[in-house]
Amino acid sequence: MNILDQIKSKIGVLMLSSLLRKSDRKTKVYNIADARTVGIIYEVKDESQFGHIHYFVDYLHDQGKHVKALGYVESKEIMGFLKHTNVYSYFQKAGLNWYFKPNSPDADSFIQQEFDILIDLSEEDKLPMQFAVATSNAKFKVGKYQEDKQDLYDMMLLVEEGKTLKYLIGQMKHYLTIINRPLNEAV
Repeated sequence: MNILDQIKSKIGVLMLSSLLRKSDRKTKVYNIADARTVGIIYEVKDESQFGHIHYFVDYLHDQGKHVKALGYVESKEIMGFLKHTNVYSYFQKAGLNWYFKPNSPDADSFIQQEFDILIDLSEEDKLPMQFAVATSNAKFKVGKYQEDKQDLYDMMLLVEEGKTLKYLIGQMKHYLTIINRPLNEAV
């Protein structure tokens, strides 16, 4: 990252921190059984990684959930295997403002939706995705544990370094199945 981008990024982090401090969002803990709507945010890296996202979306659909998935594409071109549908949408670097906050119609539409659960499947620390999570109207936000991002999520999962996206999705499914369940109900 060049010096100008580093300065923009530092300003972006300050803006993100300010947004989080001002947030008056009402939270509610949902599990997969109780949620009706689920948003998923992720970075698109390659077709194999996207296959794991697609599998998770299908799993949630099979559970009767209304799902929307927003992918961040860091490359200048949308990869050929990605298609905009009523479930999948994308935003790119070109759709960011000068301090890396998403500023595209697809990202804005996703952020405005009041999901019961927002699942951040970020494997790396990406400011555009953090802005999308921070500004989302979701009621319950879940992501991978990061010491300095505790204000971003309502629930964080500690995942060992080097674990795969497939593993992270498995952990999300597991913990979102058992959280907030009545004590007498079998998992």
